[in-house]
Amino acid sequence: MTENPDRTISNPNILIRGQKFWLIDHGAALGFQYSLEHLTEDSPGRPWACAREHIFYKVQHLLAQVYAEFAPFCSYDEFLSLSWEIPREFIRPETQPREYNLATRRRELFAAWLWKRLKSFKPDIN
Repeated sequence: MTENPDRTISNPNILIRGQKFWLIDHGAALGFQYSLEHLTEDSPGRPWACAREHIFYKVQHLLAQVYAEFAPFCSYDEFLSLSWEIPREFIRPETQPREYNLATRRRELFAAWLWKRLKSFKPDIN
């Protein structure tokens, strides 16, 4: 669902402790935030250019099961609610106060992008 180009075979950003795996370094997972000027209504549904290099590319078929199990519980409102858990520093608030808070708008963008990305995912459940 997310697009973290840093999670490759040569640089997986996965810590292993005991029998547990911890995915780390999520800064690039929501790459759209770094080029908002290129964001369109169709962006969340477009195929990801770096997908073949991703460490989990060969097991992407397993996403169909995850999608089938969790998608019915994910709504735009849920994503918006979760977006308020993102620290304000990560949202990169504007430097000058405005009537419509840029940090609030960015939270709405995060929620909308994730929800549209989920809705555009068409798993091959065959």
